[in-house]
Amino acid sequence: MIEKNFFFPKDFLLGVGTSSYQTEGNNKYSDWWEFEKIPGKIETGEQCGIATDHWNRYEQDFQLVKAMNCKIYRMSIEWSRIFPKEGVIDIESVNHYHKMFDWLIKNRIKIMLTTHHFTLPIWLANKGGLKNENNILFYEDYVRFLAKEYKNKIDYWCTINEPIILAFVSYYRGIFPPCEKNLKSTQKVINNLLRMHASAYEILKLEYNIKQVGIVKAMHDIEILSENSEDQKMAEFMDYFTNKSFLNALKTGRLPHESKEYIPLLKESFDFLGINYYHRLLFSSKHFPDGSSPKLPNSDSKYLFTDHEWQPYPAGLFKVLKRISKITDKPIFITENGIATENDVWRQYFIISHLVEISRAIQRKINVRGYVHWTLTDNFEWAKGFNPRFGLVHIDYKTLDRKIKDSGKLYGKICGENMINLDDIKRLDEEFPDIDESMKIRYDNLV
Repeated sequence: MIEKNFFFPKDFLLGVGTSSYQTEGNNKYSDWWEFEKIPGKIETGEQCGIATDHWNRYEQDFQLVKAMNCKIYRMSIEWSRIFPKEGVIDIESVNHYHKMFDWLIKNRIKIMLTTHHFTLPIWLANKGGLKNENNILFYEDYVRFLAKEYKNKIDYWCTINEPIILAFVSYYRGIFPPCEKNLKSTQKVINNLLRMHASAYEILKLEYNIKQVGIVKAMHDIEILSENSEDQKMAEFMDYFTNKSFLNALKTGRLPHESKEYIPLLKESFDFLGINYYHRLLFSSKHFPDGSSPKLPNSDSKYLFTDHEWQPYPAGLFKVLKRISKITDKPIFITENGIATENDVWRQYFIISHLVEISRAIQRKINVRGYVHWTLTDNFEWAKGFNPRFGLVHIDYKTLDRKIKDSGKLYGKICGENMINLDDIKRLDEEFPDIDESMKIRYDNLV
């Protein structure tokens, strides 16, 4: 057990994140707006609708960001708000985003902007969406417009959010629009997303001289629970498909699938790397019907798994950071890390257990520059509807009233003091004395 508080570096950025579609409401020109109308596509039968009404209540929400002492706020722009129809620019929306950015700047909160977070304008989806390579030209126009409008207001630019996840759930598992289930389509879309990123990087860096441009990658720690050779092969394939191929593409400039095309500007096309981390993937044909699972074998509720049926594994975050550090020494941001649960005490435990792993990484000279917790408020969780609650702030979906949860208060204290207090660790340890060993706060080798 450590015997004192421990601090983050003075310039470490602690903050929160959101995405536009999940919070703003009334994004009527998005492909998801139409998708939700199809029976059975959203587990709860809900539609996003007004969402959390962030579009109209952003000042109230940003006051909460400020109240939690956050130094950085990650958000996205809804492409379909800017270009609701092909070739048509909605100036009112453009100016509204200016007002949002100006509020954050006035209150000295750094802005991390994501240009593409899962959704497409309906008109672009009707042209073949992400599978049509010709549509990259429309993304380039969109990025140029954002750069021209907002260049001097944004501190960090993220091009694509979770490209492998997006391709996988949309074109392989068929959960997100356009609901295909085809491996070749998935591979094609991954290549196109990497092309999009390379184009955006070129535009932002070379045309607009923007200093900080990165991409956001979801990472899983992958573990094998058996000595079965098939489990080994399955795990290796999944690691290659979701992790290695993407990282190799960023390092070499060569697309991972089909032609293996070389794109010079894809190589080293990031000034920082955003990492989203939620859980590990466990592989065992003996224990799991599908061969793999994000939670331990034979888990029941006493072992605490989230509303997504994931089990947190804090040590996996350190392992992921260590892995990335062997590939690049460029800055790393944790751009998403959070938990879907109604158990807010567990959320507090989750936050501290993962921040401890980041501290461990920093002490080992891994270049982690910031942590963005997911998410500010409860929101529309895609195909899961409104049930999973990730927020540090509770949303009453009937009244849309906001209330900071105890986890938000704790996180605000951490952000304000730039440290984790030993008393908070001890208190939370006492709350979960029987928590599974893999989820425990690890104190070893901390100073």
